[in-house]
Amino acid sequence: LGPDERFDLAYGSDLALLPALVDRAERFFYAPLDVLAAAPDLERWALQRCERVLRFTRPAVDLLERTYGLPLQHKSLIAVYVSQEYEALPPPTLARPRPAQLLWVGRLIPSKNVGFLLRAAALLTATDWQLVIAGDGPERDNLERLCEQLGLGQKVAFCGHEADLSPRFETASLFLTASRLEHYALTVMEAY
Repeated sequence: LGPDERFDLAYGSDLALLPALVDRAERFFYAPLDVLAAAPDLERWALQRCERVLRFTRPAVDLLERTYGLPLQHKSLIAVYVSQEYEALPPPTLARPRPAQLLWVGRLIPSKNVGFLLRAAALLTATDWQLVIAGDGPERDNLERLCEQLGLGQKVAFCGHEADLSPRFETASLFLTASRLEHYALTVMEAY
């Protein structure tokens, strides 16, 4: 991009969001959250040069303003992601399978803090549970090794990426998150 070019700045954690944005802006800069977490100079550059900021809540824009000392409210575009597919789902059942399913969903990257969840699970005294990790990413090998070191090999299932997570959400007894950086957790809304 040239020094005077402008664009819409869209934040996200999944490249699957891109096709939905293509028809809504002539030009946009997509900023994966894990990349920005490691590159604050890139985030500042993008915030200074964009026409609009696509975030999910007003407090998320406020946080960016405070963090970088930039006036952003005049250029903020707030939108809440809602999938109509979820509106068509039948009401959830309260029956849950045994052992209890503890569910984590997302991209396996450092900022998601999945290692913390594994260390916490190793401290549980109850035995009637299984931790299901639904997602993939560059941290998977490290996390699988950590499971073995903690003696959790039989208690944790790494499922990889799954296109349809609704069966996982329907049978989970508890949905877990431990992110160190999460401006708006889409997985929490999807779990609801």
